[in-house]
Amino acid sequence: MGANFYLNESHVGKVSRADAAIGQLQELNDYVKVSTLASRAELDAALASGSVHVVCQTEMLINGEVLDPAVINATSRQNNIGYISTQTFGPWGYAFLDYGAEHIVTDHDGEQTKSYIIVNIEKGEKTKVTLHEDKRHIYQIGDYVVLREIEGMTEINNLEPIKIVDSTVYTITLDVDSSKWGDYTRQGLVENQKVPQKISFHDWSTSYANPAASSPEGMLMPPDLAKFGRSEQLHHALMGIHAFVLANARYPATADIAAVKALADTAAKAAGFESEFDEKVFANAVQFSASSISPLCAFFGGIVAQEIVKKTGKYSPLRQWLHFDTNESLPRVEVNRAPLNSRYDD
Repeated sequence: MGANFYLNESHVGKVSRADAAIGQLQELNDYVKVSTLASRAELDAALASGSVHVVCQTEMLINGEVLDPAVINATSRQNNIGYISTQTFGPWGYAFLDYGAEHIVTDHDGEQTKSYIIVNIEKGEKTKVTLHEDKRHIYQIGDYVVLREIEGMTEINNLEPIKIVDSTVYTITLDVDSSKWGDYTRQGLVENQKVPQKISFHDWSTSYANPAASSPEGMLMPPDLAKFGRSEQLHHALMGIHAFVLANARYPATADIAAVKALADTAAKAAGFESEFDEKVFANAVQFSASSISPLCAFFGGIVAQEIVKKTGKYSPLRQWLHFDTNESLPRVEVNRAPLNSRYDD
């Protein structure tokens, strides 16, 4: 109950968390239908019905049954359903997203298009466009633009959107060959265009083994640059926790750290996954994995809620992992962990 705002003592041993929370969840928005699924069979039926667009899995254990993310993700993929897995393990958590092999993003940032004044165009196999210095442009490599009202190099006017392959403060380089066109003489405008882009995601099994390959940057991105490499360390711990839960149908405790480490090393070796091992980070990741902390649950809940909306094609989804910890919140001295007989005992 310590991390779920909607539970109270009267629910303990009488109803499931879903049934206890559904009434207050429905009150949040009268236009959203909220219902519960009471069994794995009902979940499978819902996935096969075609009425589900995104599955968001927040637990591996429900009523003593282990729900392997790899299995749920595979079932979701078979039915063309988006899949998100997210869990918090005490002071840290992760989020994983798979929107299939052909997810289309129609508007990657939700911003209005911007136009700028052109002052020069240099001909070549790649066309360099210089913009007026009255304000810096917002264009990025990979954006698409159209040009109009150009005098001299009229061939470039109103072409299909052209991709930007390089960008500086006041220039953009376009992926179009202008070497045989007329010379630029004066004026013109450039405006970015929202071009639908296909993104191919890896499934859980593939990305779990090699998460860096699922990122455009070729690495797990650190949400906190002061903890460079921490995402890999936490993913290594996740490998051990995941294997432990599958084998024991429970989350590990302090006494299980060594066993989880052995499982993590085995899984990492099989996958070819490498990370710098930090004993303290690993121990904290494992020993509190059965606990939940309200602020961290709210943090990941807010992020995942936004990622669900992105299934519509608006905005760019997570690619594909987020690992985040708040180990600074843990006490630096020994504390009394005896239960207080309150809802915050965990």
